[in-house]
Amino acid sequence: MRELAPYATLVEFAREHREHHTLSVYAHVTTHDPASRRQWHVEIRKAMSRERDALARAAVWERTAFEACALRIEAALAQTTPVHGVTGWAWFVSEDGRALTQPLAGFVETSVSWRRGVRILPCLGAIAHAPAIVAIVDRERSRIYQLAEGQLTTLHTLDDHAEVEPGSHMGTSPRQGFHPGTRGETQRDGAQRRVREHNRRHVDAAAQQIATAAGGEQDVVLGGSLGTRALVIEALPAPVAARVVVAGTLTASTPEPEIPALATGALAAMASARRRELLHTLLDGAPHAGHGVFGLATVTAGAHAGAVDRLLVSATLAAHQGDAVEAVVQAVLLNGGDVEIVPQSDAGPLDAHAGGVAARMRFAASPESGELPPAFANRTVQPTA
Repeated sequence: MRELAPYATLVEFAREHREHHTLSVYAHVTTHDPASRRQWHVEIRKAMSRERDALARAAVWERTAFEACALRIEAALAQTTPVHGVTGWAWFVSEDGRALTQPLAGFVETSVSWRRGVRILPCLGAIAHAPAIVAIVDRERSRIYQLAEGQLTTLHTLDDHAEVEPGSHMGTSPRQGFHPGTRGETQRDGAQRRVREHNRRHVDAAAQQIATAAGGEQDVVLGGSLGTRALVIEALPAPVAARVVVAGTLTASTPEPEIPALATGALAAMASARRRELLHTLLDGAPHAGHGVFGLATVTAGAHAGAVDRLLVSATLAAHQGDAVEAVVQAVLLNGGDVEIVPQSDAGPLDAHAGGVAARMRFAASPESGELPPAFANRTVQPTA
């Protein structure tokens, strides 16, 4: 499963412009207050001015290209409007005139960079979780949404109420004085059976809608009543059920504006658990399977060889060695691998046991040394500078 789908557009843009000078601008939006908005506009313009000063001795064509990109950024700033769930923005404008705007759900420092290729690293810890399905299920009513970049979209609403009519007596209404007997109420038993069958059909319909919406990649946040959640998970296909995270705080009475934050918290917990599981597998399995390598130098060699399938980088290492981490991150992404920046709250084992960076390889490295096989030693793919 490819969990980092939000990077797809950005990675494609970076791949197409790896040899083009590109202006990468990041802004942290702390509030939607107009005065604060003017403040981060000012911060961006100051950072832009510093980049302009650094180009004082550059070739005329480069200064001209920079100014053209800067004008596009100014226009983008003027058009940017507040969006619920978005706390930052990234803008990329290439010297060939193409541009990309990326909303961010996590913290990012305001910065401006003019360089060959896109500056990706600040995005990695700030892009929202990949689009996911959010389902709130109860016995008679289920709501199914898609959550993408903090925005909630209703996909399906199943609103079914079991209608149980009074039983008949010999094909007509019971006569006065009729009672169902003292040793069992068959009419009640039948009504209960019909309710159970109706609830089962509702659960199956909800599970089918969730599975169809989730497809082969999207995670599912499941809320609602305890019993119905369990039945839905049981009814889901195994590959989809494996991607379900239960959010007990999501109930039928949860107001829609509160759903994105609760669902995002559940997805973050799932992502954290997956990171711990992957790191544990790499650390424990590397001596035997040889598919885990650690340390910046060894991982960089594997990344340039196109050998890294999945990369975990500590936020601490990214903060202290940004340029080196940027190079290895781009090499992995541009060669089809996945990258995840591990927040400081989860990065302790990664920093302590792997030097802040661990990679799952597409093939086995040497179990004794962790080095790449000789056949791959000279197969380098240059990352964006």
